[in-house]
Amino acid sequence: MTEPRLEVRPEVGDRPSVAAFDLDSAGATRPPKSWLIRLARRRRWAWLGRTLQVQQRFEELRGNELAAALTLQLFLGLFPLILVVVAIVGFLQAGDTAFASRVIENLGLTGDAADQLEHAIETAANSRQSTTILGLAGLLWAGLGVTGAFRLAFNRAWQVDDRGFKDRLAGLLWFLGTGALFFASAAVVASLHWLPGLAGIVAVAVSVALGFVLFLWSARTLTHVDVGWRAHVPGAVVGGVGLVALQIVGAFVVPRMVASASALWGTLGVVFALLAWLLFFGRLVVYAAIVSVVLFEGRAGTVVSAIELPRHDRAGRTATRAGTSRPISREDHKIRPEISDFFDRKRFDARNERGTHPIESGAPPPARRQPDSLQHR
Repeated sequence: MTEPRLEVRPEVGDRPSVAAFDLDSAGATRPPKSWLIRLARRRRWAWLGRTLQVQQRFEELRGNELAAALTLQLFLGLFPLILVVVAIVGFLQAGDTAFASRVIENLGLTGDAADQLEHAIETAANSRQSTTILGLAGLLWAGLGVTGAFRLAFNRAWQVDDRGFKDRLAGLLWFLGTGALFFASAAVVASLHWLPGLAGIVAVAVSVALGFVLFLWSARTLTHVDVGWRAHVPGAVVGGVGLVALQIVGAFVVPRMVASASALWGTLGVVFALLAWLLFFGRLVVYAAIVSVVLFEGRAGTVVSAIELPRHDRAGRTATRAGTSRPISREDHKIRPEISDFFDRKRFDARNERGTHPIESGAPPPARRQPDSLQHR
C-alpha cells in the first residue's frame, strides 16, 4: 500500500518554477558568473544557465565531500572483491590443473612474471575455501558502505533523509544488480580492443544504454522521493554517457598511466591512479543527481523551508542548500521584506507551539515589515 501524497501549501517565497536565467539559483551575484548569465540571457542559451545552476548547487551541497565519501567506500570495497576473485581463480585451478598455464599463455608472460603468477594461482587454489568466506563477508560489509554512500549522494541532492533500515535492505539488492550492470558495461567497453569500426560503435551504444539503465535504476531505487521515473532521466543520460567516457579512459589511458606510475612510484603509483579514476566517478554520480534536481525544479518549482540556527552574529534569515546560514544584507531587506516577515512569523508560530513565547503577556505576532522607502514617507 503506497503512502498518500501530500501537497505542500504555497507560502511566501515559494516559486512555481525556476527560470534558466535565474540569478540566485546560478549564484551569479558577481563576476564572472554574472557576465555568463547575462550572456546566456541575451543569446537565449538555456543550457548555459542550467549549467551554472548545476555548478552552483554542486558547490552549495559540498559535492566534493560527497564524491570523496563515495570514492573512499568504493576503494575499500575493492579489497573483498579481490578476495572473491582470488577464490574463484582458486576453484578454477583446483578443477583444471592446466588453468594456470593457459592464463600465462594468454597474457603472454615469460620469466619471473610467469613464475610469480603461477605461484599465486597455486596459492589461491590451496586457500580457496577460507578466501571465499572472508571475501563474501567483506563484500557484504563493503556493499552496505557503498550503498550508503550512493544513497547519501542522491538524497543530499534532493535534500531528503533516507528511511533507515528499510533502505539498507533494498540497497543490498541494488548493490548486486548494479554490480552486474557495471561489469557488463565495462566488459563491452573492453571488447573495443578487438571489435572492428562499426561493431565498436554498436558496442559503445550498448554500453551507454547499460549505463543509462544503471543510473536511472539507482536514482529511482535509492532516492527517498516520489517524483516518477521521468524526473531522473536527465541525470541518467549524463551518468550513462559519462560512465562510458570514464570506462574508455580506464581501458585505454589508465593502463599507460599505471605503467608509468608504477615504474616511478611502484605500487603506490598504481593506488594513486586507481583513486583518481574513482574520484572522477564519484563526482560523476553527484553531478548526475544534481542535474535531475535542477531540471525538475525548472518545471515543478521550489518551496521555502525555515531552519533553526544558533543565535550568533552570522545567523541570517536564509540558508544555503546545505543548511548553512546565509546572512541577509540591508539591500535584501529592501528588496524582499516579505521573505524576512515569513521567517519571523514561522519562528513565532513555532514558539507558540512549544509554549515558550509569552502569549499571556499579550505579545502580538510580528507585524509585516515594509521597505525602508515606505516607512520614511
